Order: sequence, then C-alpha cells, then structure tokens
Amino acid sequence: MAIKNDYSAGTVSVSAGGTVVTGVSSMWVAADIQPGDTFKVKNLDAIILSVDSNTQITLQEAWTGGALAASAYAIRYQPDGSRYSAAARALIEMLGNGNLQAFAGLTGAINKFPYFIGAGAMALADFKDWAVSFFSLTPAANKLAYFNGSTTAALTDLTAAGRASLNITGTPAADKLPYLTGSSGAALADLTTAGRALLDDADASAQLTTLGVSTYAKTLLDDANAGAAQTTLGISTFAKSILDDTTGAAMFATMGGVASGGGAGSQTLPSGVVIKWGTVVVTTNATGTATVLFATAFPGACWACTAVDASVSTGRYLSLLGAASPSGFNAQSPILGGGIAVSYIALGN
Repeated sequence: MAIKNDYSAGTVSVSAGGTVVTGVSSMWVAADIQPGDTFKVKNLDAIILSVDSNTQITLQEAWTGGALAASAYAIRYQPDGSRYSAAARALIEMLGNGNLQAFAGLTGAINKFPYFIGAGAMALADFKDWAVSFFSLTPAANKLAYFNGSTTAALTDLTAAGRASLNITGTPAADKLPYLTGSSGAALADLTTAGRALLDDADASAQLTTLGVSTYAKTLLDDANAGAAQTTLGISTFAKSILDDTTGAAMFATMGGVASGGGAGSQTLPSGVVIKWGTVVVTTNATGTATVLFATAFPGACWACTAVDASVSTGRYLSLLGAASPSGFNAQSPILGGGIAVSYIALGN
C-alpha cells in the first residue's frame, strides 16, 4: 500500500502545556487523520488522541513546546500495517479474558440463554415460556405489562389514575393509606384502627355492626322504601293509609269521616256519630205544629235535636213535640197556619 504524504494544510495554534490544537484552513476529518497519527512542529512530535473536527484535534499528552499561534505544522499518517497490528493486539487482549472461550464451551439448546456465573465463566439457564411471552410483547404508550396466566403475559392500559398512584409522595409506613390528590399525584393518609375495622368487614351489614348500629336499626336501613320502614316500625296498614294523606280532609275521609256542606249538610265522624244541620221552610197548621224533614235520614237513630225559627231576626227556639225520628221531627211554633223557616242541628248515628 502506498505511503501517504504528510498533511500540512493551513496553520495551527496550541498553548504551552495544552492538549487541544486548533487549525485554520485545515480539513483533518476530510483528510482521514486518525488517532495514533503524529502531530509534528519542527523537531517536536506528539501522538494524536482524537480528531474532534476538521479544525480541532486533541493530543495524547500535553504539548511540551512553547505556545504556537498560526504556526506551520505537519501530520504524519501512521502506516496501515502498524495501525492494523495495534488493533489486532488490542483485539487479542480483549479476547484473551476467557469470556469467548466460556461462551464457545456452551452447548446451545432450544429455550436456553447464556449468562455469566463468574469472570470468564458462563452457563445456560432455561428461557421459560412466560419469559418468551413477556419479551414478545410490543411496547406502546400508556401500556403496562402483566401476567394473565402462568406462562403468558399481556398489555393493559396504564391510565392517568394509575400513573398518579405511582407518583405518590410521602414515606411508606405502617398504618398509611394512599389516596389521589389530583389528576397526576397521590399521597398517604393515616389508616386508623377504626378504619381498618371497617375495611376488613365482609359486607355492609358487618360494617354497620362495627359502627355500633343495632339489629333493629339495620332492619330500617335495609328497607327499600318508606312503606317497608313503616312496617318495620310496627305501623299498621290503617295508620300508614293516614300518614300518606296530604291534607286534613283526606285524613278525615281515610278515618271514615263523611262530610257534605251547604244549607242542609251532614257529617259523619270517624266514631260513627252523625251530625246534621239545615234550614227548611215549612207551613204550620192551625195549632202551630209543623213537620220538619232532614235532607237525608239518619242511618240509625236521631239522639238529639234542637231547632229555632229563623224567620225572625233574633231567632226563636221551637219546642219539639216528642222525640225526633231518623227522618225528621215535629216542632211547635207560635205562628198558626203560616210559613216559618226552621233551622236545626241534630246528632245521631
């Protein structure tokens, strides 16, 4: 191979005792200057450690000459044979540490992989099915590898909440519980004895017991609606029918009360007592007697009745002749053979 001429294009500068040489109008990379070539100025030589760019090289040792500025120079190429010999020696030294011999001494087999068991010593280990599955996965953004069987692996989503949980602050310690502090962070809170007692309960009923809720109170909490809760409280069906009424009139009707208003009215109380009232215009006979009929008859009997003559402004009580019947009563008036307005109120059943 032909020997290359020295390279001397441009000028160089280097400080006394320095290792960095800078060039002007030099093309050291393009000229294939390499580590091991010789940098020469007059009768001084230095070995090049690295070629950093077309205008900078680094010397292996500090420059022993004085400072140079825009100085002429020469770089002598190391012969290729010498360069190859040095590389071969370095390779032989690297190969002589026993690692390759140890690797070559292994007997390859399916699902085996080599590993070092010491300096210059190797062995084979099983490459398990789960490892094959795991290393066959294709990584992707926001994915997390996990085992979904004894020999298989898969990828699952690593959500924002999952990443936040991993980004936890605080020092793990006994009786601590992690919780999210935002969309990208988590922290630790105290886990008290009472909290642990709730967390280890098997179901909601056990948790209520831990909280001191009685069996009776739990039956109320288990009820699906207000009606079921009223039954648990022992409220009868009749009482529940009253409790769901929205007005007093509705409650009165639920309790059996019946009311009708107007000039002639009637009201039946829940106890069964019937109250009747009204004003009726009647004509007395020659002796002042008149028969007054209720708008509707009592279902049972009329217990008591009182009446007044509403024809006069001050009112005038009328005498009843005998007991009232379920349908009406006879009244005595001082008006003989004339019309009177009789207002009455009666009690019965």
